[in-house]
Amino acid sequence: SKSYHPNINTKTGEICDAILTGEGWGPTLNIRKVCARLRKFLCDPDPDHPLESEIAQTLVDRCHVYKEKAYLFSKENLTKKAAFGAMQQKVGGRR
Repeated sequence: SKSYHPNINTKTGEICDAILTGEGWGPTLNIRKVCARLRKFLCDPDPDHPLESEIAQTLVDRCHVYKEKAYLFSKENLTKKAAFGAMQQKVGGRR
């Protein structure tokens, strides 16, 4: 889903992580490792390898502004109403 995060494309929700995209898959990978990686990915943004360079620069230069923008983005876009609207849009687009 969309997020205000330097390693997530704000328009498409695409992520920048080899394990989570499947490129880093290996036979020893299990659900515990994937969940731990997802948590680290979301909680510890990597501004050195961004998909959103402007967001990464904000994180590096003005961390407090990054946190405020991330909070506001989540408050506006990650609601039950927004999720329902996205589901309706996808269902309508498949017809």
